[in-house]
Amino acid sequence: DEKKETESWVVEEFNQFLAAVENPVLKAYFSFLYWTGCRRGEGIAVWKQDVIGNTGHITKSMKHYSGGFRPLKTDSSERVIVMDDALVEMITPLLETADPFVFGGETSIGTNTINKAFKKAIEDSGVKPIRIHDLRHSHASLLLNNGVNIVAVSKRLGHATVSQTLETYTHLMQETDDKMMQKIADLKRKK
Repeated sequence: DEKKETESWVVEEFNQFLAAVENPVLKAYFSFLYWTGCRRGEGIAVWKQDVIGNTGHITKSMKHYSGGFRPLKTDSSERVIVMDDALVEMITPLLETADPFVFGGETSIGTNTINKAFKKAIEDSGVKPIRIHDLRHSHASLLLNNGVNIVAVSKRLGHATVSQTLETYTHLMQETDDKMMQKIADLKRKK
C-alpha cells in the first residue's frame, strides 16, 4: 500500500479539508492521522489508556471492530508518538468519557463512517482528492520537506529500516536537494 503512487496535502490543504468535517470525533481522528503519521488501523485501535500525557502508544491495529485487534505491520510499528499541544487539546474531550476507544466510544469508529466522511469533506472543501493512507504520506512529506532527520521520521512512522523510509519517500528528496543547495549558497555568501 505504501508503494502505490502517493499524493499528499500541505498544511493549508489539510486545514481546508478539516474545516469541512463536522463530527468532532472524526475531526480529531483525521487530525491524529495527519499530525502523527499513524496508519488508519493504528488510529482506530487507540484506547484511552494508550494516550499518556502528550504521547500516543501504538501497540495494536484494527481493520474493523468486528474483526478485533490485529498485530501491527512490523515489530518496529510498535512505538510511542509524541503529539503537539494542539492535537492533545483536540483529543482531550474524547478521553473524558467512560468508553474505551479514543475514536469511537464503546466500539471503534467504523471504517464506512470514516470513508464516507473523508470523501464528503474532500468534496465539500474542494481540496484535491487523496486516499486516507495519504494522510500518513502527508505527514512524512511535511517532516522531510522541513528538514526533519530521516532517522527520526522513520522511527515516527514505525518503519523497520531507514532504507524503507528512503525507498518510500525518495520522490520528496528533490525538494530537499533544492533546499540543501540554497543552504550551501547562503553559507558561501557568508564567507
